[in-house]
Amino acid sequence: MFKKQFGSLTLTTLVILSLLITGEIAQAQQFSSDFDTLSLDLELMYDLFQGGGDQLVTFDSEAARKQGYSPKSIKLAEELTAFTNDLIIEAKKNRKAKGVRTDVRELGSSIKKYSLLNTYFQDAAENAKTISKDEHEARIKGLFPPVNEYVCGSIWHPVPSSAAPWKIFGPYSSNKAAEQHLKDIGYHGTPDSAGGGFTRPQTYKWALCGFKTYRDHAYVSKKEIHEQNYTGSIPGEPNPEIWRSGPWPYPTWPAYVVWWHRTY
Repeated sequence: MFKKQFGSLTLTTLVILSLLITGEIAQAQQFSSDFDTLSLDLELMYDLFQGGGDQLVTFDSEAARKQGYSPKSIKLAEELTAFTNDLIIEAKKNRKAKGVRTDVRELGSSIKKYSLLNTYFQDAAENAKTISKDEHEARIKGLFPPVNEYVCGSIWHPVPSSAAPWKIFGPYSSNKAAEQHLKDIGYHGTPDSAGGGFTRPQTYKWALCGFKTYRDHAYVSKKEIHEQNYTGSIPGEPNPEIWRSGPWPYPTWPAYVVWWHRTY
């Protein structure tokens, strides 16, 4: 009798495990499918976004509806537009503010107002950390994504796909001496509204991505310089000083910049 009960328990356990595994696979497939569908729609609606730079961004929702895009994709585009405009307005107000904050992941706090966009950002971050470059290329094979988003970077195709490691130099005679060295090699103080620390602007494929839209990043602590110096074909991370750079690769570039820094 014990063997029968044990066998029944084992079978039950296997069934439960099978259901859990199947559920997890289905959930993963749903996540992938939903994220890919929304990303593809955003790519295809590329020309319905207008503005950027010193102008607020607009999205032609009516045209999107007429072209048959889903209500969810349209709502995501509308929230992306509104969030980008929040960042533009915030930058205009605070571009000269100074401070000591160095964590740019704190930028864009208004994202909490946009539930669909916030979820999409989280899914995009998970996607960026789990999918390989080959898998990503396979997903978009046969499609014709907007070249600016593909080359310069976007939420569905981050450029660069990782942050540079921190390197430490010093100690210097004082914090002021360390800061002066950074200025001597092309850095300037970054306003607190863009994360604080120091920025050295970089330009990458200017015809597509504009000027100074990337940067090297540094800050000074305890007489030492902490620096993220990018080398190679992509010369820097997206520059959070969005008002100093341009023309932007595409209208919603500031939202991508915030997402990139929150992810990496």
